[in-house]
Amino acid sequence: GQRLGKGRSSIANALRLLLLPDAITSMIAQGLLSAGHAKALLAAPEATRLELAKRVVRDGLSVRALERVVMALTSPPAAKTPAAPSGLSAEEREFESQLRTRVGAHVALRRNGKGGRIEIAFTSEPELIRIAEILLGD
Repeated sequence: GQRLGKGRSSIANALRLLLLPDAITSMIAQGLLSAGHAKALLAAPEATRLELAKRVVRDGLSVRALERVVMALTSPPAAKTPAAPSGLSAEEREFESQLRTRVGAHVALRRNGKGGRIEIAFTSEPELIRIAEILLGD
């Protein structure tokens, strides 16, 4: 680290990126993925890393959005503590989870009799634009 003028942690993080598959390191070298994206991918299950990397490139996910997707994939379901009944079937909860993973943001399916609504939370204008592009396919 001293010879390169970099901190020990920077060198360690760079070396960790070498653990990623060649296809992903190639995307980094081409500038399609940033080092931040690569670090977030390291936290994902190995079987999903390449697909997630392709999704980042295809959908233009930010590092933060990718981190949320990875967290949704890796965090165990919080079914240990009884929550307020959501009134959703198992299929609806699975649909809600799939939407959450797809858009990389908090999604809630709200039932109201036979109808209902889908709520997608966003924290900034760029995140809203990113979500809109995913939903509209632009």
